Amino acid sequence: MKVAFCYRHLILGGVCTQLANRLTYLKDYISPYLIFVQNHGGVHVFRGCRDIFVLPTHNERVKFFKKNTFDIIIVIDTPEFYDALAKARVASIVINEVHTTTTNLKYLGKLRKSTTSMKLVRELVAPSKYLCDRIKEEFKFEGVRPITHQGNCIDISMFDYYENAPVSQKTIILWVGKIDDHKNWEDFLRIAGRLIQDGFHGEFWLVGGQTAPEEKGLKLFSMMLETGVMDQIRWLCQVDYKHMPGLYSMVAKSGGCTVITSRNESFGMTAAEAMACKCPVVATDVGALSELVIPDKTGMLFDLYDIGAGVRCVQNVLDDKELRQKFIDNGYEKIRTKYSIEVAGSNYLRFLQNLGG
Repeated sequence: MKVAFCYRHLILGGVCTQLANRLTYLKDYISPYLIFVQNHGGVHVFRGCRDIFVLPTHNERVKFFKKNTFDIIIVIDTPEFYDALAKARVASIVINEVHTTTTNLKYLGKLRKSTTSMKLVRELVAPSKYLCDRIKEEFKFEGVRPITHQGNCIDISMFDYYENAPVSQKTIILWVGKIDDHKNWEDFLRIAGRLIQDGFHGEFWLVGGQTAPEEKGLKLFSMMLETGVMDQIRWLCQVDYKHMPGLYSMVAKSGGCTVITSRNESFGMTAAEAMACKCPVVATDVGALSELVIPDKTGMLFDLYDIGAGVRCVQNVLDDKELRQKFIDNGYEKIRTKYSIEVAGSNYLRFLQNLGG
């Protein structure tokens, strides 16, 4: 089976990492081709994949799809591929896969209204039940095209608890993400400030933000001063992805936790990766996070912008050892039984095979 995966950015990011994880399983069963619009230096993510193409112009994409035929074409949040597919008169099965929950999601409204594009699209796919429901209701795809839930996958051979992770002398509370509005890093600093006021003597580690514009970096430092966290925070603007399991394990060993303050999430990879490394999670109750972080079972949720509730959740995870261990055990098991490459990969392969059938 010859399958083309089409995405805008060849970059070390969530979508490419997820695609690479998936292909670890799928490459033994399909012939994958990866087509991108822009190259941001992410080719190393796809080790072992030979057929990677960067086609920045419409004409290049048309020429490519005229020359190469595929059984299935999967377009991931990149609607500019549809004009090229129509121009090339592809006869392939075309799937639109959705991962974004930001304002970029509005492209689905235009897709729904485009007769040309909708003639091509057989089905839509999303990584969470939350996002499937949103596509149906907000963008009126209910009864128009099938919408299938295919969960993301975690490389549990990489993301696991590292027994030999360094031991911190202080409890660490971790936050991971881009320094942007979507991830809502400001509320992490507000929670940190309140915890310090309540007597917390550990450290806060903020991971990410290498690509943030200068004004965001200046705002970050300004808020560190404003919230009173400067003496107890470390900003690690870039951590190589291969070191993240060790980082989560170090936080877990310290008796700390991972805090997620996002305004929305289509899946919640940070939560899944932390849980895979036995690091308990406290998160905002938004998007698909409640499908991973189940209150009183695999973690704790609090309402978006409710700083006081976020502080209380963190304190509970730090102070209640029995509750903390329950979250660790249940979260670790959930990731391994539902989101491993083998489980999620085999489900996705079955989905592809059924399309062809």
